[in-house]
Amino acid sequence: VAYEALNQDFNLAKSSVYSKTKNSSKGNSLSLRDGAILKNADLFNAMLIGSTNNTARLIVQSSGLSEKSFIASVNKRLDNWGADDTKIADVTGLDAQNKSTPRNLLKIATRILENPNLKTTLSKTKYTFKELPSKAGALTHNINSPNKIIPLTSANYKIIASKTGSTDEAGTVTMMLV
Repeated sequence: VAYEALNQDFNLAKSSVYSKTKNSSKGNSLSLRDGAILKNADLFNAMLIGSTNNTARLIVQSSGLSEKSFIASVNKRLDNWGADDTKIADVTGLDAQNKSTPRNLLKIATRILENPNLKTTLSKTKYTFKELPSKAGALTHNINSPNKIIPLTSANYKIIASKTGSTDEAGTVTMMLV
């Protein structure tokens, strides 16, 4: 989602308004009130660092494409990258129809980590931000990576980038560049 959004009309310098009706999601979600205004850069960080699914839906909405068109664009890009055993069915990653292989995930990770915005964001383990003032108020959010391996790291190596995901079908999946 992040890579595709950056290649569409999603602008990190702009802001977006959260709609519970349009953006809510199952799974891990950032606690947002209807009408909350967030900087797109904060949405981007919350989605990638905290694996928040409602922020993924808001990012897609702010990309200028419908979810259906966005998914089609992602799948076309993945085919172009040679990740031909990967199919994306939804923008949160939770749909049981999302399919991939370890080899394809390596191809995808290699390509997305070429993007400096993505690599920098995926190197973070924590992120704090405050919503922009709105009728809904302006809460402060503290985001932590769900990667349980990060606190176990020793001085012998450095984690350069990390992303986790989890579904009932796949279990826990972790990508790390060490």
